[in-house]
Amino acid sequence: MSPKSTQALEEAIAALSERLSELHASMEQHHDSLIVVVPNIQQHLAAVPAPVASFPSPSVSLPPLVATKPPKLHMQPFDGSVLDWVFQAEQYFFFYQIPPSQRLDVISFYMKGETLSWFKWMFTNRQLSSWEAFVRALELCFGHSSFDNHQAMLFKLHQRGSVAEFQAEFERLCNRVVGLPPDTLSKYFISMLRLDIQCELREEGWKTASSHWMSGRSTEMKQFNKASGESPLPSFPVLVGNGATLHCSGVCHDFPLVLQTHKFSVSLYVIPIFGANIVLGVQWLSSLGTFVSDFSVPSMQFSYGDTWATLTGSPSSTPLFASFSHDGIITPSTSQFLSPILLVCKKDGTWRFCVDYHTLNAVTVRDRLPIPTVDELLHELHGASVFSKLDLRAGYHKICVAPEDAYKSAFRTVDDHFKFLVMLFSFYNASLIFLSVMNDLFRPFLRRFVLIFFDDILICSDSWSLHLSHLDQVLHLLQSNSFFVKLSKCIFGVPIVDYLGHVILADGVGGDPAKLQAIVDWSPPRSITELRAFLGLTGYYSRFVQHYTAIAGPLSDLLKGCQFHWSSAATAAFNALKSAMMQLPVLSLLDFTLPFDITTDVSQVAIGAVLSQNRRPLAFFSKKLGSRMQTASAYNREMYAISKSARKWRQYLLGRKFHIFTNQ
Repeated sequence: MSPKSTQALEEAIAALSERLSELHASMEQHHDSLIVVVPNIQQHLAAVPAPVASFPSPSVSLPPLVATKPPKLHMQPFDGSVLDWVFQAEQYFFFYQIPPSQRLDVISFYMKGETLSWFKWMFTNRQLSSWEAFVRALELCFGHSSFDNHQAMLFKLHQRGSVAEFQAEFERLCNRVVGLPPDTLSKYFISMLRLDIQCELREEGWKTASSHWMSGRSTEMKQFNKASGESPLPSFPVLVGNGATLHCSGVCHDFPLVLQTHKFSVSLYVIPIFGANIVLGVQWLSSLGTFVSDFSVPSMQFSYGDTWATLTGSPSSTPLFASFSHDGIITPSTSQFLSPILLVCKKDGTWRFCVDYHTLNAVTVRDRLPIPTVDELLHELHGASVFSKLDLRAGYHKICVAPEDAYKSAFRTVDDHFKFLVMLFSFYNASLIFLSVMNDLFRPFLRRFVLIFFDDILICSDSWSLHLSHLDQVLHLLQSNSFFVKLSKCIFGVPIVDYLGHVILADGVGGDPAKLQAIVDWSPPRSITELRAFLGLTGYYSRFVQHYTAIAGPLSDLLKGCQFHWSSAATAAFNALKSAMMQLPVLSLLDFTLPFDITTDVSQVAIGAVLSQNRRPLAFFSKKLGSRMQTASAYNREMYAISKSARKWRQYLLGRKFHIFTNQ
């Protein structure tokens, strides 16, 4: 290489070195200036208030020297949970910086099934103008009702199960309520817990409980499980009788158990078993000490505390089935049919054998035979002063089943597989067939001095001598047809008799004191089912109560809605109805030789009527007015009361003269 070229290269290298030194000095100068300026900028940014937005703002920090690749996120398709899915979608859009104008195009890829069809229809018909409109439409279609008052539901919430279940429901409602500070929610949460847990929390301090709830589920659950006395145990295997191994998931210490009026305190292990709610094993038996057991009854006796306790179980099926087999009621069977059995204890201590023919009755053709009402039977008793009541013993077993249908009645016991040869009460048409047989048997005496209601026979006469003759005819008729009565349930030659929930005497008919006392002792209903049962029992005696509908109106209104809300008006009606039941009059018996009188009365909300003879009431009737009739004139309401009462008692009035009394 020539000297000239070498010199030129050396000059170029020297120039580059000088330029590099200048750049290095400039970088050090900029670095020193940044060290001074950056703290001031950070202090200035910290003083600026954070913007109000739906999502948390990213923390302010210096850009990293090396850019990291953001993680790849996947959004789940819509699963029906509107609030959770919308929150996830907005987080997804915020992370990838998707503008609102493009969100509807992106979201269509995350809809499937029914929701995709709904989205397609809404999008095609231009119902989705923006992302906010889509969220509102999604909430209306797939979310909870927009008319629900979630704040009221939150304030009415109380712990009924475990703390975890209560907290899950509490957090779900909190997500629907805005504007409540965290301290207020914490106080509400603690006040809605069970009283025993609240007492423990008061000793430890409210702040501790609030901080546990705000910090998370796990810490809070440990605190409340400790307060409620529930100590978590590790799962351990349990070997059961069939050789299988089950895992115990927990233990309940000092569980209160009531066995036939005897109270025990036992420790129960939670095991997934079926067929029984609680199984008392050898551990419980060993805690009793010495006991005497008779498995033929079955019963067991042992000393418990200061008393001698006796526990009696269901009787052995062997004696009952032995008597059935000996009497020709059942016979061994090889039928493929099978129905479950049940023994039900009667009032007299004996046992009734029941078979659940639910499946068989569902495909049975129903008979259409008239069943007499209680009022029809009571109206036949005018003039009677002496009564006898007979109760048949196993009357249904006197009717044979068709041989070709006997295999359908098969049932299984621990001894064998049997089928019935006679009619059983559990058959769908058994009661109607038996009533038809009784009516044919007593047809010469029916409605003259004999009343039949299935297997209850009432004999009524005007005098004692005539009653003896009637009783002799009935007993001979039963004997000749191989029907027998149960002496312990029979009553002979009495002036007062209870029949079908009524007390019958020569002067009239009244309510059964036992059932009326049950109404008086009835505690205030706590559900619609209990209220319906109370109104059903009182409604059975509504013909004895004047203005029954007006008195029971506030209670009947509670049956209309889905939610049960007991109010002060319901309490007043409940007590008024009890008082009315304590003062039931004795209604006169019908005499078709005398004219009938109808007296009507009308108010703004209901109508009332009385059917009477010789100024003695026979029956009362009342009916609540509808909204349209409540605004009608007094004359229209009076005419409405007359027409309704005449229709109510038309079976007594048609073809006879009667008088109508009204205050108009």
